[in-house]
Amino acid sequence: MLGEGLKGFLAFHKVRFQKTHSIKELAKQVGTVSKDLEKYLEPGYDYENFAIAHRYPDSRKKPLVEGEVGAAIQFAGEAHSHFKKQIPWEDL
Repeated sequence: MLGEGLKGFLAFHKVRFQKTHSIKELAKQVGTVSKDLEKYLEPGYDYENFAIAHRYPDSRKKPLVEGEVGAAIQFAGEAHSHFKKQIPWEDL
């Protein structure tokens, strides 16, 4: 969810992004548009495992824990709200 939102943000700003599920790598690319947003996304690095866990279940290094999943979903939602504010919707 967070990775797709970041890719949408990059596409909106016409930034070519690499094919990755890494929140850290996508955040670095977001930094070319907004250093503030890149810094905001740092706590999301801890949730990278969730970005791929549903696509590649065998890639999990540890089991998913309900509280961690909830925190990851909450962070992703807050991050979406944060970067949506940086898009000039009135200009679309």
